[in-house]
Amino acid sequence: MGEAVLGAFLSVLLEKLAHREVLDYFGRLKGVNTKVLEKWTTTLTAIDAVLNDAEEKQLTDKGVKLWLDDLRDLAYDVEDLLDIFATKMLQRRIERQQGITSKSWFNSISKPTFNFSVNSEIKKMTDRLEEISIREKKFGLKKLGVSTKPWKMPQSISQLDGPVIGRDEEKKKIVDELLSKEEPCTSNFQNFQVM
Repeated sequence: MGEAVLGAFLSVLLEKLAHREVLDYFGRLKGVNTKVLEKWTTTLTAIDAVLNDAEEKQLTDKGVKLWLDDLRDLAYDVEDLLDIFATKMLQRRIERQQGITSKSWFNSISKPTFNFSVNSEIKKMTDRLEEISIREKKFGLKKLGVSTKPWKMPQSISQLDGPVIGRDEEKKKIVDELLSKEEPCTSNFQNFQVM
C-alpha cells in the first residue's frame, strides 16, 4: 500500500475508532479501558502527520521502509479487530430487532474466552503501536503538509542505458503509405501490423 493510500486508510481507521458504538462496545468489555481507544487515536493521528516525510525517507532509509511496513500491518490488524466489533454490533442490532433481550447480547460479550481473546489482541496492538511510535521518534520524522521534493521515478535495473533500436524504416513506410494521396483501391488492400 502506498503511503498516500496508507494515510487515507489511517484516516478511515481514526473515524472508525471515534464511532460512538465502538466506544460503547469497548466500554462493555471486561478488563478494557476506553482510554485505550483514545490513546490509539492520539498516537495514530501523530503518526499520520509524519507519513509524507516517511514516504520521502523510505527511499534512502531501509529502517523507515520497515517502519512503514510494520505500521501498515498494524493498521490492517486494528481494522480486523474493528470488523469483529462491527460484526458483534450488527448482531446486537439484529437481536434487538428480533426482540431478543439485551441480556443475551451482554452474555455474548461477557464470555471469558471472548474477553480474553479480545483483551489479549488489544494489549498486543497497544504494545505494537507504542513500539511503532517510539521508532517514529527515533527516525526524527517531521510533520509535512506536502512533499518537499518533487517525486522522481526510482531507478531500477529495467531501465536501458543504451540507445533504443526500433523499426524506423517500417514506420516510415507505413506513414508514407497512409499519407499518400492515391485513391484507395479495394483490390490492392494491405494490412499493416503495428507493434
